[in-house]
Amino acid sequence: MNPEFPSLGSDWKPRNLQRSDSELSLHQRAYATTVKGQVEELLARYGKIDLLWFDGKPPIADGDKCITIERIRELQPGIVINPCLHGRGDFVTHMRRLTTNAVATGWTDFCNMSFL
Repeated sequence: MNPEFPSLGSDWKPRNLQRSDSELSLHQRAYATTVKGQVEELLARYGKIDLLWFDGKPPIADGDKCITIERIRELQPGIVINPCLHGRGDFVTHMRRLTTNAVATGWTDFCNMSFL
């Protein structure tokens, strides 16, 4: 559940933020299905895609398993994938700090976000 949701639902009654394990599991499976469906639609229905850039994992258990790298490459052979969903990809991404002094030998991305 998003912590920024208001405390009242659309019916003006207090939201119940407590979910049973079965409700949570059902929600997480539905969320994973939605993510997979959206990625597959993008890759299958909009022509050639050169780069797929994930901005992290879905905030659910096994979020990195929503769609596999193998399935992505099945739909778009030759696509370049960043490592933010699966923990591996076609290049290394350094988030906010370089984690090594070694010279990179392959593709590398340095993401230094600044917030005002």
